[in-house]
Amino acid sequence: VGDVWKKWFLGVSCGFGFKELQTLRRTLMDWREEILNYFESRITNARTEGFNNVCKQLQKRAYGYRSFKNYRLKVLYACS
Repeated sequence: VGDVWKKWFLGVSCGFGFKELQTLRRTLMDWREEILNYFESRITNARTEGFNNVCKQLQKRAYGYRSFKNYRLKVLYACS
């Protein structure tokens, strides 16, 4: 994966003439280590992001909870 990555970046850095590709290149360079780590370990934080989304949706639907205990119980019920 590393060799393909380097080859592609050399082509983009030479300037294919598209501003969008330069932006994409910059973003991928900023996240290079994290992206390559995925290919080595195949681990993501998708489950954590999903739980976070459930929590946010519960808060939106409830217009706030009177106690943290009730909110916690709703989250545990929704994520189980």
